[in-house]
Amino acid sequence: MLIECGVTERHQGELTLLPYAIGDGATRRPHLNDVDAASSLFLLNRGLTERHHSLVDPYTTSEFGLVTYRLDDVLDDAPVDLRKLDLQGAEPLILENAVDVLGRTAVLHCDVEFAATYLGQPPFDEIVNFLRFHDYELIGFV
Repeated sequence: MLIECGVTERHQGELTLLPYAIGDGATRRPHLNDVDAASSLFLLNRGLTERHHSLVDPYTTSEFGLVTYRLDDVLDDAPVDLRKLDLQGAEPLILENAVDVLGRTAVLHCDVEFAATYLGQPPFDEIVNFLRFHDYELIGFV
């Protein structure tokens, strides 16, 4: 979920947690669901999730305004060895607003879906094409 993902920086063995919700710089309305793992900026795709036993009847318990920040605006310009993104369908939103960070990131571990778990979630191939455009290549699945 977006607001659970802190932005971290590591300098000479020290880890710093930065207090930002990462997005596109706009105020967003996250959907906090009773199944926490299903909380997202996007509504669940009920047509798909009803087929999963753990997501049979999730419901949104709250929504609120959340100011987001672009990753390019909150990180310094140091090189990044590994960046991991698992943002419940919001990965493209983050990536499109992190072009500078992408340019200095060696490896990106990005959670993607082959079927849209969330309404409005971009498909897998759209994310792969975006990353290819930014000189990344797919090296495997975990």
